[in-house]
Amino acid sequence: TSGNSAGLHGGGIFCQYSDPVIVRCVISNNSAGLDGGGLECWSGNIKVINCIINDNLASSGNGSGVDCFNSANLTLTNCTLAKNSTDGYGGALYCLGSEVAVENSILWANEAAQGSQIALETYSGTSGSVSVRYSNVQGGESDVYVGSGCTLTWEGNNINLDPNFASFATDGEPGSRDFHLQSAYG
Repeated sequence: TSGNSAGLHGGGIFCQYSDPVIVRCVISNNSAGLDGGGLECWSGNIKVINCIINDNLASSGNGSGVDCFNSANLTLTNCTLAKNSTDGYGGALYCLGSEVAVENSILWANEAAQGSQIALETYSGTSGSVSVRYSNVQGGESDVYVGSGCTLTWEGNNINLDPNFASFATDGEPGSRDFHLQSAYG
């Protein structure tokens, strides 16, 4: 899904009280007036596998790549979240009173006022919880905002190293980006 916009939530995809499995999708260049420029997860159990979520915008809210809200359970596996931006919290991922597992994924060049890569906060007494393992997160744990009462499980197998995308200029055109990893020969 590309080039879509929403007045409030879920510019690319909006999942509400559902249990979708989203596989091998590119969620790119979408915008939301509030939260979830690329993907909005509102309750339910959501699995996102082998997806690229890039260049999405949450204009005046949170979670420009992915926004999880109201007891959503989200698993991101083998995903790349890159160059998503918001003036709020959570450039790549915002977790508000939800549970998120990030596994074997890349979070890179995302921008936010707080938590460039990930932000967690409590909603109506329900704490946000995020676990990150076997992932490459720019800035490491220091680029994660953890609100009061929230839980971040940061396993020792995470790294903070340039992923060497085949073609990736942060100021370049979104359509010119190639998120495959460069070979040893370039």
